Amino acid sequence: LQAFLEQHSQRFRVPGRVSFEQIYFGRDRHGQELAAVATQALEALRAGAVVDGDRFLLPRHQQGLTDQRVNQVFGQEFGDAVVGLEPGRWEGPIGSGYGLHLVWVEENRPGRAAALEEVREAVLREWQAERQDRQSQAFYRELRARYSVEIEDR
Repeated sequence: LQAFLEQHSQRFRVPGRVSFEQIYFGRDRHGQELAAVATQALEALRAGAVVDGDRFLLPRHQQGLTDQRVNQVFGQEFGDAVVGLEPGRWEGPIGSGYGLHLVWVEENRPGRAAALEEVREAVLREWQAERQDRQSQAFYRELRARYSVEIEDR
């Protein structure tokens, strides 16, 4: 099982997780001034001011999202940026499909290879399924080798 896990480590990878607070600034509200407004807000946050940002459908605090979930919810550009941030500092502006965000990463745990103890049952299932598939293919090859098929013209 350990050898199978090592050969197929991507299948069983433990995803990265990130917890963060985000402050949103919308394109509709700020138009051409969006980047300037977000940058000014970032400077204010770093100086200790309280910044509310614009109303947003998603919660301001996002807890324990996998890297994949961040990408699904906010988009690839945002996800790539956020998973690369160090915790404990306001960063941005970071673009998403919605607008711009200022982000405070609380915790950022990178993805990693799983230990066999964590995924033993899944590895066993996959190993058994692959073994069964190889045996079935070998059986059908052996059957085909015993017969010849002729196709006659009509």
